[in-house]
Amino acid sequence: MDGKQLKSRAKELMKPYLGIMFVCALIIWSLNYLRIKYENIFMVILMLFILSPFEIGFQWLTVDIVDGIKVKFTDVFEGFNQYGRVIGFAFINSLLIFGWLLLLVIPGIVKTYSYILAPYILKDNPEMSAIDAISESRVLMDGHKFDLFFIHLSFILWIIGSALTFGILGLYGGPYMYMTTASFYRMIKAKDDCVHIDL
Repeated sequence: MDGKQLKSRAKELMKPYLGIMFVCALIIWSLNYLRIKYENIFMVILMLFILSPFEIGFQWLTVDIVDGIKVKFTDVFEGFNQYGRVIGFAFINSLLIFGWLLLLVIPGIVKTYSYILAPYILKDNPEMSAIDAISESRVLMDGHKFDLFFIHLSFILWIIGSALTFGILGLYGGPYMYMTTASFYRMIKAKDDCVHIDL
């Protein structure tokens, strides 16, 4: 399945849930707006404890949709139901990426894509630690980082349009990108499972 197919599938899957997607995107946009407007150490910490579990809950919700599970808006708060685990992951993940970004921008971007599937792995493996999920993501993304990077790059017009419309287009473009990433995860995970079965 190529990038166009993934995006097309993601668009179809999210159609029944556009209302939920819109509200989730609006909340994320609002929290990010507050973070940028009142950027200080207190706000950064506050966003870690509020925005992170909400975003991860949204990622988990998109995976459920990809899996054909009927979802409701309250499912987005699942990240708060595993609060300690999610916050621990968000802190470790942010720390690792920040450390790489201190070296150079390119290594930081590469590592971002190495770790990008970790939230989904946490959902599939409730007993797995944050470090193990990040390590598993690195394995799954080996040889696929540029695949997902270029898929995300194909959303550039949505990103620019969102910036020009003060985030309005992002209320659709953001969830669209989330859904595509969730579809990518399921595709890569299925491929990895097949490899292990063959072995």
